[in-house]
Amino acid sequence: MRGDAARLNEKLARFDQETSNQVLVVIYPDLTSPSLEDFTIRAAQAWKAGRGKLDNGVVLFVFKNDRKMRMEVGYGLEGALPDATAKRIIEDQIASAFRAGNPTRGLEAGIDADHRGHEG
Repeated sequence: MRGDAARLNEKLARFDQETSNQVLVVIYPDLTSPSLEDFTIRAAQAWKAGRGKLDNGVVLFVFKNDRKMRMEVGYGLEGALPDATAKRIIEDQIASAFRAGNPTRGLEAGIDADHRGHEG
């Protein structure tokens, strides 16, 4: 699993260098808040993913035991990655691989889908 994490970190770092957009993937065992949306919005705002005033960051939250995922997209990327697209990436790319027992493949597919969505 460490090798998988290192490979994903390298992919995310390359994405940041190539596009200046920043993607964070955060995996928790459980959601400790009664509200998924409240927790993810507050955390994403506190972490300030992306480059300064560009607000061009995305945070993918995964709550493994609760089987919940949510993507928070900075204002600078909302045009390139609207909520409907983020939801589709989670449902079609990430969650399907998680259900098939391959979370690493799901995260990679989600990162790749996000990257394709930001190219020209």
